[in-house]
Amino acid sequence: MRDCHLVLREPWRLLFPLGALLAWAGALPWLLFSLGLLPAQGVLNKVLEYRAFLHPVAELEGFVGCFALGLLFSFVKPSWPELLLAVAAPLCAAGLAFVGRWEEGQVLWLLLLGAVVLRFRQSLWLLAGVLLGLAGFALASVSQEWWLRELGRDLVMQGMFSALAVGAARIIRGDGDGRKLPHALGIALFAAGFWIAARYGKPHLGFALRGLVLIAVTWPLRASFEVGPRNLHKSFAHLALWLMAAGTLWVGIIPAVRRAGLHVIFLGAFTCLLCAGFTQLGVSRGRLAAMAGLFALSMFGRVMVELDPPSFHIWMGISAAAFLCATALCAQPASMVSWTKRSFSRTGSESTNG
Repeated sequence: MRDCHLVLREPWRLLFPLGALLAWAGALPWLLFSLGLLPAQGVLNKVLEYRAFLHPVAELEGFVGCFALGLLFSFVKPSWPELLLAVAAPLCAAGLAFVGRWEEGQVLWLLLLGAVVLRFRQSLWLLAGVLLGLAGFALASVSQEWWLRELGRDLVMQGMFSALAVGAARIIRGDGDGRKLPHALGIALFAAGFWIAARYGKPHLGFALRGLVLIAVTWPLRASFEVGPRNLHKSFAHLALWLMAAGTLWVGIIPAVRRAGLHVIFLGAFTCLLCAGFTQLGVSRGRLAAMAGLFALSMFGRVMVELDPPSFHIWMGISAAAFLCATALCAQPASMVSWTKRSFSRTGSESTNG
């Protein structure tokens, strides 16, 4: 019973190792493949084949989702149903994605997101993320037309997570939505980019439109605060927003290396947001620098896979190895244990003195 209360009080103890485990499930086959240890054919090839579902779902809804929720629940305490959903949703999503039924895996995830985002309903971008996910789930599950199913997949895998990341980064950076109408218009144009890409077969135009929207949302280029150690969490969030805008616009301008731009978003922007959260949880700067450096190396290696195809195995091996090492560091940051002990011992002493 005591362990159960500890997990509810410190949910990162459960969610961080789970996120790291799912990250390894999605990325380890790439490392083995690059080392020549995984044959071209086999069950694990489901991770490597074109349009495979396990890799993106395990990394986004597993790795990013578990760590994001673990960080959030460290500040906004979850209820037992929310915590159980936070554990079950990524596991179900990854498991069903592995057998090619990723749509069914979104049900629990969307329920969880809806419950969590309602706490932050003042952010239009967070609400938009949930709505884009719901729309994508409906299209992918119900529609019989190929392009609508593709539209649904992109709304879930790209639209939902990008909108949620924008909302989270702006909150961390200290931005308010200000006037609602410009943000609502930006969200509408952002969603229209997916429609243009799927309906007219012009993905580069859709990415270009979304990139321009993200630049407008991210502006100014130079932050209003001092970028650096004094405002490390805001600095990571500011960098995350610009990496997201740059990666999206990259695909719009140079569609031939589309996956390079996508990994600037997923390996660059999303991990910057995680680092922004870690700065608030007492993680030492040395450990944080190691995490950020490994994620940056992973992003660089993954981009070079697209820019230098003849050296595919080398760059993929570097990217996968760096990513797996970074997730291992994130799984249970040692300094967080001391941070939580100090936090709760201080709370206990204050109540005793009171």
